[in-house]
Amino acid sequence: MVENLNTFPSAGTLYFAGGIIGEQNGDFAITNGAGSVTNGFNLKLKYDERFMVVAPPAFPNSGKLEIVSWYE
Repeated sequence: MVENLNTFPSAGTLYFAGGIIGEQNGDFAITNGAGSVTNGFNLKLKYDERFMVVAPPAFPNSGKLEIVSWYE
């Protein structure tokens, strides 16, 4: 998440590849009505689908599947 997002300038694109562990999520950007970023980062996430089956070495996990949200 970006601290002081209301006063943070538009800073381009933040590319993130890998796993994310966090207790809470935060905002990375404020957009205008047309979808352009006015404050923060345009966030591009890339998740390696191989990790759906096997975690990388030394990557912490609970060993349990937990459904955090569901949408139909």
